[in-house]
Amino acid sequence: MEDVTVPCSEDADTEAKHYMNVVGVYRSKKYLQRILTTITLVLVGLLIVSSAAIYYTSEKTVLLMQRDTNEKILAQVNFNIANMNDVISNMAASLYFDPELVPLMTTKNIHIMDLIKKQNRLDSVVNATSFLHSIVVYNGFSDQVYSGGDSVFRHPESVAAAKLKAFLKEADGVVKMRLIPLHLFSKEPKVDVLSFMMYDESRSYNGKDSVFILNVKPEWLFDNVKMINDLAVKQASAIFLVDGRGNVLDSAGLRPAAIAEWESIRRLPELSAQGYGDFVIDVDGEKSLVTYSDTGISDLRVVTVQAYSAVLSDLLRMRTAAVAITIGFLIASVIVSLWVSHKLYEPVARLMNRIRKYEDDHQIRQQPDYDELSYASTAYEQAMENLNRAREHAKDKQKTLMQYDLRRLITDSATMTKGQFDQLIAQHRLPIRSQGAYTLAVLRIAEYGRRKDREADWPLFRFAISNIAQEIVSADSECISIDMRDDHLVVLLQRGGDVGDLVPTFESVQRVVREYYRLTIVVALSEPFEAYPSIAKQYDRTLQYSMYSIVYGPSRVILPHTVAENIENIAYQLPGDVEKKLVEGLKAADRKQLDDALDRAIAHISKLNSDFIMFSVMQVVVLIKNTIKEIGENRLQSIALDVNAFNRDVLNIQSLDELRELVSGLFRDIAEHGKSGKEERNDIVTETVKDIIKENYKDPNLNMQGLSSMVRISYDYLGRLFKKNETMSISDYINEVRLEQARILLETKDYSVSQIMEQVGFTNHSYFFKLFKKKFGTTPREYRLKKSLSP
Repeated sequence: MEDVTVPCSEDADTEAKHYMNVVGVYRSKKYLQRILTTITLVLVGLLIVSSAAIYYTSEKTVLLMQRDTNEKILAQVNFNIANMNDVISNMAASLYFDPELVPLMTTKNIHIMDLIKKQNRLDSVVNATSFLHSIVVYNGFSDQVYSGGDSVFRHPESVAAAKLKAFLKEADGVVKMRLIPLHLFSKEPKVDVLSFMMYDESRSYNGKDSVFILNVKPEWLFDNVKMINDLAVKQASAIFLVDGRGNVLDSAGLRPAAIAEWESIRRLPELSAQGYGDFVIDVDGEKSLVTYSDTGISDLRVVTVQAYSAVLSDLLRMRTAAVAITIGFLIASVIVSLWVSHKLYEPVARLMNRIRKYEDDHQIRQQPDYDELSYASTAYEQAMENLNRAREHAKDKQKTLMQYDLRRLITDSATMTKGQFDQLIAQHRLPIRSQGAYTLAVLRIAEYGRRKDREADWPLFRFAISNIAQEIVSADSECISIDMRDDHLVVLLQRGGDVGDLVPTFESVQRVVREYYRLTIVVALSEPFEAYPSIAKQYDRTLQYSMYSIVYGPSRVILPHTVAENIENIAYQLPGDVEKKLVEGLKAADRKQLDDALDRAIAHISKLNSDFIMFSVMQVVVLIKNTIKEIGENRLQSIALDVNAFNRDVLNIQSLDELRELVSGLFRDIAEHGKSGKEERNDIVTETVKDIIKENYKDPNLNMQGLSSMVRISYDYLGRLFKKNETMSISDYINEVRLEQARILLETKDYSVSQIMEQVGFTNHSYFFKLFKKKFGTTPREYRLKKSLSP
């Protein structure tokens, strides 16, 4: 048992593992699943839609075809009848006007020999045609019937002759030149002959006129219907030849079930319609297709009755075959879908294999909800990101290298050989030539070092300014822009001539930078020069030119001739008389003398060399600082001025006008502090009294007498001094402090109003309420309630 069971278990495990492997492969290949699902759904959807369309339209098509077939069958029957009617009509017309036979209709008494002769004539005509049963002539004058052919009418007292005369005398059923079905001599209720009658056309038939009658055998019509019925048995169908009352004229060849079915539908109102038509009925749960048509024979119709299931039997077989074919095609479509999906997936699989080789290197992982294309897209994006990063890195390195080479050109051009200069131009594709005239411009950011909030943005600002300058200047001259770091850039132009022509161009650069970045650019231009080794020398000079922006303002384009006198000036400090006037003006707090001395100092500084301008500015600062210190040492209260802040502001000035404003402001502060000793002492007394009040407002005994003894000043003098400085009496000031403290406690503490009144130094309840309402416009309780309700 054990030997048999183990292998079976191993086979089952192997099959299960194989199944799981297949499922796992398809589960991991989500894009393959999508392709397979899409193709399969499309094929299945097309099959279902087409099958449904065929299923629901085939029944209508079959019914339409069957109706068309029935119409053709009935049309053929009617055609045969019409053809027979034409043949008989022609024969009747020729015989009706035959001179030999006319006496049978017009002569009252015919000689027996003539009668025999004429009857023989009628017999010969009947015997000569296969469809004639007999020829009958009714003589209305003698009320006699003469016949040829079948002998049923020969005897005057025969039943057939009597029935025929009775039919003719009724007159209502007599129709000229049309086949009329008549039952005259047979014992069974059936049509014996189809009679075709002719009579005098000059007047309507009145039942007494002579009539010429051709009796046609009905078998030709019945045989035709019987043959169709014999063919229709296989389809559970039948064709009936009926009269106006629905009676079947000939039941030969009909199945009993068909006759029974006809009896159930013969009274339907739909059959009363004239001409051709069809309808579907439901008899005992079985549907039937009924088609009817007039035959052209008086009161005679052809009706076909077909079982609905028989009509659709071929359709049901076709549907069964279509279902089988559809199922087979579905199976084939699934197989084809698998094959096509795998073929379409092959490029994706190869792509995935290539990507997975670099999975670990690029840290790409397929998420559970990713399909292969999403995974490939992620891998592509990461690869492009890495490539772009590498390109940017290479570009940055190239830019860094180019900026290094260009800065080296600007600062150390004298050591660079002609070959190195040519190589630099070719390597970096610079828009300048190694020969020709050059002009150098220095663009310095005036706010650099003053705006600490923009410290991290200066590299971006320099980059933007470089691009703006490159774009604007290159419109007129070939140039390159070099970021020299810190506070300035250099633009090297390939052009000579008058540098004044460049002023509008660089003013445009200043304007654009100011509009977009709110920065001020100082521009200085060099003299034109011919040889590239002079670039470094011109750079040092032009950078020095830019320093004169403190004299001419940061918005002006500085040219070499503008600063020529300053460069030649060797003076480096302020004249002694200017220093003396500044010191005297400060000590005397004389504003006019201070302004005059300051104007002379700034005029002197504006003519100095750039190396000594800031030296002289700081000389003015040190002079002012020492003078303020000296003034403070001689006063009871020192001058409260932040001289260090003044020093920082001076170091950040962009022009001598700003220096003038700073020093003028400092002079105003000194003038405000430059009061007399008496005024200074009075201020100290007032501030001391205010401090004592703020510290002791809770004391209900605090008053002006106690304060005067504290500061050792008479009662009256202290009152006048305090009111002069503060515009209110000491008592009013004490109340102001107490009321303000009461307001704070009402807003922040839960103490009662009485407790608050005592804590702030009031002893009289009504007096406290009066003062509080006078100051705040409301009582303390109302004030607290209003503040508690306000958001």
